[in-house]
Amino acid sequence: MFYALNLFNVEDYATYRQYLTTAGPIVQELGGDLVVMGRKTDEVPVYFPGTTEGGAQRWLIIATYKTEEDVRRFWHHPRNYDNKHLREQGTKDYTWALYEGADIHKVD
Repeated sequence: MFYALNLFNVEDYATYRQYLTTAGPIVQELGGDLVVMGRKTDEVPVYFPGTTEGGAQRWLIIATYKTEEDVRRFWHHPRNYDNKHLREQGTKDYTWALYEGADIHKVD
């Protein structure tokens, strides 16, 4: 399983909503799933020693994909390709990362 982490700020809510209405169905079409979409709280209620609060991005999306190839298929999908400008215009401070699922008993 692969996890796509998206951290960002919304620049234009209407434009970004338009992007989500096209991107979400494509992820599902490719066997992926939107795990969570959330907004950062104003304050962190608990501080853990030795950690930082994190970046300045207010929004988070985590989507899953069965294979790394599915991520590529999403990125190059014709409907997504035609609508990437909506994500670019609707957001700023975008951070994207892909993580492969790991067995917590074999972390190295």
